[in-house]
Formats: sequence, C-alpha cells, structure tokens
Amino acid sequence: MQTKESGSKYVGEAVDVYFGLPLFLQTGCSGHVLWAYNREHLNYIKDYIDAKIRTSEGTNRSLESRLPAWMKSKQNRKDVLRTIEKLELMIGGSTA
Repeated sequence: MQTKESGSKYVGEAVDVYFGLPLFLQTGCSGHVLWAYNREHLNYIKDYIDAKIRTSEGTNRSLESRLPAWMKSKQNRKDVLRTIEKLELMIGGSTA
C-alpha cells in the first residue's frame, strides 16, 4: 500500500500519524505488512479475525470495514492469527 501524506498525517502505512515514524508493532504476513498502533488495536483486530461470525457497520463506517481484504480472507486467517501472536510477544505476551 502506498503512503499518502495528508497535511502532517500519513494514511495507509505502518507509520505514526503524528511523527511520521515507523510503528513498532509491524511484521510481514501473507505477503503484506500487518501492523497495529497499540495493544488495544491489536486485540481488536485479533477478535475480529478470530470471530466465527463477522459483522460490519457498512462501508467505511467501522474499523473492520477498513481492514484490508487480504487480512479478512479465510485463506489467510491462520497466518494472520499466528502473526498477531508474534506481535503480542513483542509487547509482553498474550492478551487473552
């Protein structure tokens, strides 16, 4: 995904929106970069990916509607969850 600069904020990459620095919580996954801003963000992604039934509030009305298709793909679910476990270890263990 290409980074777009909007004023002083970066959109679409694993970059802090205020300082423009790379995020700590990022790693490769299924040929892409999986990233999160913090533990709460990572937990939200994990809960959504791990859910048996996923719901969404519609186009661009919720965080899950903005998750990339590769991350929500059934074929990548196990890889995404394994990668989230790696990121959890980076911040001090599982959050479950």
